[in-house]
Amino acid sequence: MLELDGSHEEGGGQIVRTALALSCLTNKPFRVINIRKGREKPGLKQQHLTAIKFLQQITNAYVSDVELGSEEFTFYPRTYKLKSSYDIDITTAGSITLLLQSILPFLGMQQKKIILRIKGGTDVAWSMQIAYFTNIFLPAIRRAVNCECNVLKRGYYPKGQGEIELTILPTDAMPIVIHERGELQYIKGISHASQDLQSASVAERQVEPAAFLLKGKAPVSMDSSYHETASTGSGLLLYAQYEHSRMGVSILGERSVKAQNIGTQLANSLMDLMSKRGAIDEHLGDNLIPFLAISGGSIIPTTITAHTRANMYVCEKFLPIKFVIENNTITVEQVASQS
Repeated sequence: MLELDGSHEEGGGQIVRTALALSCLTNKPFRVINIRKGREKPGLKQQHLTAIKFLQQITNAYVSDVELGSEEFTFYPRTYKLKSSYDIDITTAGSITLLLQSILPFLGMQQKKIILRIKGGTDVAWSMQIAYFTNIFLPAIRRAVNCECNVLKRGYYPKGQGEIELTILPTDAMPIVIHERGELQYIKGISHASQDLQSASVAERQVEPAAFLLKGKAPVSMDSSYHETASTGSGLLLYAQYEHSRMGVSILGERSVKAQNIGTQLANSLMDLMSKRGAIDEHLGDNLIPFLAISGGSIIPTTITAHTRANMYVCEKFLPIKFVIENNTITVEQVASQS
């Protein structure tokens, strides 16, 4: 049985999510200890528990007793027969996109159309925002996993209650290779807010300074929208579309920060990102690692983060591969099959 240390650098939660997906894919059991050690609230969070219970159900897995805050557990997958659709409810504002990190690398490789309807938080702190997931992440993995995401309802902290429908389509997995940006083609902004903020024009005020600061670098377009939600909230995604890749940044609104300052801050973040070397942003690099490990390929992110390295650590435990890093280029190579 594989033994994993969840205190590895900064990626304790990431280690759990990636391990769950690859355990189901390879049918290899694992035990993880020290989950999110050193955090203010260590151990499993609600999105981890939901992923564990869901994958336990569909793989008939043995799982040691787990509960909110558990700092270690064992997962032993067995046989599975997948259905064509599943409904998953995180029950809190737990991140839908973090949950998907535990599921998508497994279900995406099954050569079967599968529809996931997931309820939880679509736009919450310390996780990939749903606009980033749909506009940046999914296009980048399409050579390996073909997915379509429909946001049915946005869910902000603390109540969540957002909902998405993710359709996984059969595809022949191809290596993911992203080495060059090419020419800058356009810049896009997607601003969103809860309906109760419309009278204050929060969504529009978030994009106005961003559009002003980015004007002249490329054609710029900004979308603003309001949504019926259980909790008050807002957010903004900005991305630069290049000939061969897409780089993006996102941010959530805060009650203590003016909407205009949100737009200004994010526009500066995008311009800083665009000034760096690399073909993709660091967060996309983090999230591509499991798919790179499964389907092969090579990427050049602007930065290699602790989360990136944590993902590599887990992937190399489960799969007969190794990651080679040279001048910020991450390449996956096959090694002799593990026993």
